Amino acid sequence: MTDGGKKNTQTGEPAPGVLGPSQRATLAGLAALIAPAHSAMPGADELALSGAPTDAVLAARPDLLAPLSRLLEKLAGTAPEAALERIEAEQPGELTLLMQVVAGAYYLDRRVQAALAYNGQQALSLPRDGFGAEELVMEMMERPAMYRDAGSSDAGHGAGGGTRVEGDETWRD
Repeated sequence: MTDGGKKNTQTGEPAPGVLGPSQRATLAGLAALIAPAHSAMPGADELALSGAPTDAVLAARPDLLAPLSRLLEKLAGTAPEAALERIEAEQPGELTLLMQVVAGAYYLDRRVQAALAYNGQQALSLPRDGFGAEELVMEMMERPAMYRDAGSSDAGHGAGGGTRVEGDETWRD
């Protein structure tokens, strides 16, 4: 998904909420430097991060669109290496913004997830054979039944008067 052809019919400019072609080209050059191919990991230039993955990031974080747009407009026509050095030295906040968008788009790509053996977030459920904490109460469940006689006047008050059963024996407190 690129800019989807969404343009202002009067000016020909990209519609609000969409990066234009020159912004995408600038982003692609910067992303290639930020996320190069390495070992089994694909590079940003192989993934076309400035298209659909970036659109997905901006859909999830629309607050990043305006500052990213401004940054990419400001860097348009600058060599990616020089642009990256400039914002690293002069505008660390804008570098953080750029890194967030590129990293977010990079890790959304299925090929990157496959290279990392990441299957995404999955709903897991507990085994249905119990409530999940039986091992914590097994000792208690294996003991013989114990109780105090509810009919006595001081039952449940701690000292004396109650009856308890352990195995075949009954004890009077």
